[in-house]
Amino acid sequence: MRYGAGFPTGNWHDFAALRDFAQALDEAGIDYVSLATHVVSFPPGSIPDENPFHYAGPFRDPFTLFAYLAGVTRRIRFRTAIAILPLYNTFLVAKQAADLSLLSGGRFELGVSISWNRMEYEAMGQDHAARGKRLEEQVTVLKKLWSEPFITFSGRWHRFENAGLNQLPPPIPVLIGTGNEDRLLRRVARLGDGWLPLWDPVDHLPKLRRYLQEAGRDPNGFPVSGRIWAGRGGPKDWVAEAKRLQAAGVTDLGIGAGFDKAGKEALSLVLEARRAIAEEIG
Repeated sequence: MRYGAGFPTGNWHDFAALRDFAQALDEAGIDYVSLATHVVSFPPGSIPDENPFHYAGPFRDPFTLFAYLAGVTRRIRFRTAIAILPLYNTFLVAKQAADLSLLSGGRFELGVSISWNRMEYEAMGQDHAARGKRLEEQVTVLKKLWSEPFITFSGRWHRFENAGLNQLPPPIPVLIGTGNEDRLLRRVARLGDGWLPLWDPVDHLPKLRRYLQEAGRDPNGFPVSGRIWAGRGGPKDWVAEAKRLQAAGVTDLGIGAGFDKAGKEALSLVLEARRAIAEEIG
């Protein structure tokens, strides 16, 4: 089991707090730290049916923040969970991710998805309706750009000849965040280097394994993330939930402190949960 933690939402505005959190996780042996991302923020109350956490921010740019943190940490990996890929220019993402992977010594994982926020797509001048299909083409292009110095590609959104980055980065896993619908699981099986489930993955992992086999891929050890909330319950509850997820095939366990926790309180909860779980399941 790999252990991770997300940056507490209460610290998003404070770069020093984000640095201290990442360094403490690094020193404690946590495997990865993840960052939720958006490009555009909207005033609280703009989307009445949504928690402002989902759209108000302030959100940090992952490539900028992770490049800084790579220089002040030693071993922890950095993961976007998630970057809304269809909002971005694909070549720009390829370049920024490649440089970040090179700078960090291969410690970057690109988690991507499509998001529900139509307002953000409109602000960025992108097509909300086509976001799923565009993401699929983007992932294909990204992987080619990271594996060959120059490529030629002709698709719906990308057409270019003999162009590229001319420098190959260490491997960059592309983890795809989705719900549990069959068509989305098939997308993960075809294109992803791992699955970031939006909800409880346990009942849907058998289908994902089947789709991986149909795509000619080995389902054994395919990275799948799960999540527990250390702000709820106590050690017995955390261990029981971790065992349930591990038994189903979850490989990566993200530990969250809760939306109302920040700073040292959040860090203490994450590390306490990790110690309790690791003592039981490794």
